[in-house]
Amino acid sequence: MSKENPGVIFDASSSWNGYNHQGKLAILFAIKQILEIYDNTLSVDANGR
Repeated sequence: MSKENPGVIFDASSSWNGYNHQGKLAILFAIKQILEIYDNTLSVDANGR
């Protein structure tokens, strides 16, 4: 800390927003991939094989 700025020296809030956005996109991509291989005409057990 310094006398001019006694508060937080480094705040990673702005970079965290980027990671948050990437995480949401990764979840969306994973769900889309699952839906592409999932067959609604099969049973739950048959889809797992």
